[in-house]
Amino acid sequence: MKNIAIISATVAEYRHCRDILALASEKRCKGRLVASGGDERVAIFLLHGGIGKINSASATQLAIDEFQPDLVIDVGAAGSLQAKNDIGTVVCGRCCFEYDLFPLEKFSHFAHDLTTATLLEGETKDKVDVMSEFAAHVQQAGLAPSLLVGDIACGEQDVSDSATRERLYATFAALACDWETAAVLKVAAWNDVASLSFRVVTDRADENMAEDYRTNLHLSLDKLARVLQTFLHAGWLDRLLV
Repeated sequence: MKNIAIISATVAEYRHCRDILALASEKRCKGRLVASGGDERVAIFLLHGGIGKINSASATQLAIDEFQPDLVIDVGAAGSLQAKNDIGTVVCGRCCFEYDLFPLEKFSHFAHDLTTATLLEGETKDKVDVMSEFAAHVQQAGLAPSLLVGDIACGEQDVSDSATRERLYATFAALACDWETAAVLKVAAWNDVASLSFRVVTDRADENMAEDYRTNLHLSLDKLARVLQTFLHAGWLDRLLV
């Protein structure tokens, strides 16, 4: 039996994951809403963490203290830093770069402190093979347009113009950007708990960001939750956490 803690920031992210993962038990734990469930192989604890890095860091520590997870998973919406990525594409994070504390040109001076890895960074060939097979399955099953493994840029600000998007991509070659991933991964790392991030593209981090986010949010979150459901219950998690 594996214990899995999932950290969601917004109400919409929490509800989509709760409903599609069929987490029937719901309670408050130290002020946080927690839905739980699972099967004979995995116990799942989904927390509504709240928006932003402080909320997400607090929720992640709560999840670790209360549920002793074998794996912490960051989930939610993201903007694509590559315009070619389809809406609904799921990005599985390898490393996360926290870019909002210093000007981008100074990032390299603080890169060690501002970079956090998931269990896929420096991955063995076995893990590469598992995620490659899972990505192929996601596309073949029509769960999402694609699943990509790559890096994420994290900062508490909307990326809503093409110039900023291009600067972030030029600096990090990251696939997506969001507000909370760095906090979840960093707290997991401090506690020596393995982590992953699954983020779904709702917009292309350009001038249409706000409208695209509103238009695409719910359908994209459905795709994300179904990818997560398959990952947790169809044997892929077991193969990754051997």
